[in-house]
This record gives sequence, structure tokens and C-alpha cells, in this order.
Amino acid sequence: MEIDERHWLPYYAMSMNHYRLGELQQARELAVRSAAAAPWMPLPAGLLAGLLRRVGENDDADARLSELRSPSGMFIYHMVCSEMDAAADSLAEAIAQGVMQQLWFGASDFVRPLRSTLRWPALARMMNLPPETASN
Repeated sequence: MEIDERHWLPYYAMSMNHYRLGELQQARELAVRSAAAAPWMPLPAGLLAGLLRRVGENDDADARLSELRSPSGMFIYHMVCSEMDAAADSLAEAIAQGVMQQLWFGASDFVRPLRSTLRWPALARMMNLPPETASN
């Protein structure tokens, strides 16, 4: 951010960190900046929509969702909202479209709740992840 405070990625990463810590208002504030810096990027849009839903700003969340067409953005949204079946569906669609990065899933704590579901082994196989990531 010291190099270019207009770049979306640092705000996205910091928002995700606050989300993981349960600091939803701080995460929301940073997600607003991330989504504003890159309105064409589905990941910050999905993160912001999910955080808006989680903090009770449902009208704003609905407005964001009405514009979100990407399965990767919807995957992030559903994960933030703890909607594991919908997240698995969106992830499967994103994998089929070739828009998700496998390396991100092998080590990410963000997907840990999804890795605990019965749907994870099939998703892991779809992404050609190593066998050890196909289980909890």
C-alpha cells in the first residue's frame, strides 16, 4: 500500500485477515476499499457482498450480488456467509471455467470449513490437488 494505495490486493488481503479474526466491521471497511479500487474483480466484490450480509447490511449486499456474475466471486460470498453447499456449487462452476487457482486451496485456512464437508474430496480431485488436501 505504501507503493500504490489504489491497488485492490492489499486491502483484500487485510480484509480477509480481519474476517478470519472475526473482526467483521474492520474487514468490511477494507473490503469497501478493495472493491472500489477494482470494481471489475469478482473476489473483492464477493468478499464485500458477504461481509455486508454478515454485518446486516442486507440491501447493500443484495445490490452487490445482483451485479456479481462470476462463480469465483460467488464462491467467496458463500464462504463468508458459511453457505457450504452453495460455496461448493460455485467452486465447481469456477473450476469448470478454469478461473480458480489450485495452489490457493491447498494451504488456505479460508477454505478449511469447505474441506470438512463431504463435497471436498470431489472438488479437490477436480483441481488435481495432492491426495493429502482431499481430506480434512
